Amino acid sequence: MRRWFRLTPRLILLLSFVITGIMFLSDRNGWFCLGAHKGWAPSIAVGIVAALLLGMTFWLAIAACLRFRFQFSNRSLLTLPVALAIPLGWFSIELAKAREQRAAVETVTSFGGDVRYDWDSENDRPLWGGKVLEPIWLHRLLGDDFFASVTDVRFMDETTDASIECVGRFPRLRTLFVTNSKSSVTDRGLGYIKGLTELRQLALAATQITDNGLIVLRDMQQLHGLWLAFTHVSDSGLDYVAVLDNLEFLDLRETNMTDHGAAKLREALPTCFVGR
Repeated sequence: MRRWFRLTPRLILLLSFVITGIMFLSDRNGWFCLGAHKGWAPSIAVGIVAALLLGMTFWLAIAACLRFRFQFSNRSLLTLPVALAIPLGWFSIELAKAREQRAAVETVTSFGGDVRYDWDSENDRPLWGGKVLEPIWLHRLLGDDFFASVTDVRFMDETTDASIECVGRFPRLRTLFVTNSKSSVTDRGLGYIKGLTELRQLALAATQITDNGLIVLRDMQQLHGLWLAFTHVSDSGLDYVAVLDNLEFLDLRETNMTDHGAAKLREALPTCFVGR
């Protein structure tokens, strides 16, 4: 009687491709909670594929010792490097991103900024003594930035456009505070954070921004709180703010906004508290 299933090297290689694909899609789409934990999916993919290939190596060794039949076609042999290259290539890309984030974090701290990771915050509020979920030895081996994203950056000292240039490298940033009476951040500096579409809290009080710089806010549809007090913004610039449907708080003290502009803004954002 012919067996309907037989474990072969070709099947193991096919399984490694399937596992890598599932891990990749899980990381992108949030399946199995892997998308919520940075670094888990590529690490698991590399670990499982390595275990499968290691098992196949032991299988080959046992077969050679006991003279079992071990079929390994030329096609499977040519596929083996690809099966290794895909998860390892993905892993190396994520490792490069982690190093880039690490460099950006060091730049921010060199300018006197405070940086927090996603395990240090809850509901957009900073936590003290946040705990990591991954094993400590993995953090020591790969670094914190491989498993965590920067979600909170705060500048309380003198800030310039150069200070926030590297902030744009934090795609999952949710809170950015640039508030200081000595801040010289201009519209050029705002251009660096244009792609931060996951921002929830943005404080730009006492900066040198103008109406032209507020154009970057159009794509920040997740904003809940926006601080523009003591800036040069006026009614024309607030047209970019009026499209932020999720905005709940807006600080416009000591700006060039008129009563007409305030009324228009309250009409566009009826659920938003506008402070003047």
